Amino acid sequence: MVVDMHVSSGEIIGALGSVVGGIIGALGSAAAVFIMLRAQRNDETSKVSDAVLSEVVELCKSPIGQLNACMQIQLGHLHSPISALKDLFRAPAPIVFPAIASMISRLPSSTLVVTFYMQLQETPGLITTIENAFPADALVTGAHIQMVADLLISQCQLARLILGKARETPDNEMTLATRQRAHMLRVLDGQLAAAQEVFPNAESFLDQQLPIGISRFEVSTVHSD
Repeated sequence: MVVDMHVSSGEIIGALGSVVGGIIGALGSAAAVFIMLRAQRNDETSKVSDAVLSEVVELCKSPIGQLNACMQIQLGHLHSPISALKDLFRAPAPIVFPAIASMISRLPSSTLVVTFYMQLQETPGLITTIENAFPADALVTGAHIQMVADLLISQCQLARLILGKARETPDNEMTLATRQRAHMLRVLDGQLAAAQEVFPNAESFLDQQLPIGISRFEVSTVHSD
């Protein structure tokens, strides 16, 4: 069999064009898949972030109420035995955070979010320490709850920063969530201001004692928004 080795320049150009076209087509398909996956990832991250923010709104109600109880004890308006502290400082367990812990690094303000949830877990342990250190029938005084109040102030500060950094959600379905965040920010501002009057020397109000990664300038900026 004889193979014709004479190939015209037009045929060569046509062949090269087919190869280049195939490469461009493959790259285009890969880019389309990448863009689609990135969009799905961003959408998933947005939904998870909204779910975490909604849970933060609900969970921060506990430290707000508990901080108010500490203030009432400090002012002498609330009289409670040591044995009742566990019920007084009871809080619901997080549901969303444990379910999305593997994705937490994708979320905005992920360090603040993790710190907030971890500090929530510290409250029961601190209450147990107080219960074990004093007689069950002894009345709780301001001296007993200083460290608890400081921890709760820190939790409220973290919740304030997390919600203050949240993006606006123009979607009509998220309007209620946005309003809830705005309302909770006002509540947090009021409670922190009141707590600073009652516990002016709480370490969480001092620059060097703010949660990791948070500066006094950042707190001032968020409060001025």
